[in-house]
Amino acid sequence: MNDTYKIIEIIDEFTVMVDYGTNDGAMENDQLNIITIGDPVKIDNIDYGTYDLIKATLYIDTAYPKFSICRKYKQISTDLLNPISSFKRISFQKQKLETANANYSYRKLPKYTPIQIGDLVRIKKH
Repeated sequence: MNDTYKIIEIIDEFTVMVDYGTNDGAMENDQLNIITIGDPVKIDNIDYGTYDLIKATLYIDTAYPKFSICRKYKQISTDLLNPISSFKRISFQKQKLETANANYSYRKLPKYTPIQIGDLVRIKKH
């Protein structure tokens, strides 16, 4: 099994085809990340890999032997016991860490570009 696959077709604004299929271990509802490879992270002569930009997280709707049909979904949380449940929303807000700013590297992610054929895709491991 490869670590990286690619988008081979953009069907419409909701659907892409990825060259990752059941022959590679793909299953419906698997999560995939569309990525742009970033700069290498080397600290104290240790290679930690690359600092990649995740453009989107997709889910496999249908897996075929050599490819999968993937879409992006938004998680919606509702309280079914509450009569005004359509007004409940879960959100997250980042919080500051207690750090010494003298240690900041200000490392930059790669520049975002729209999703296109040939973009790299990684399987999101759980």
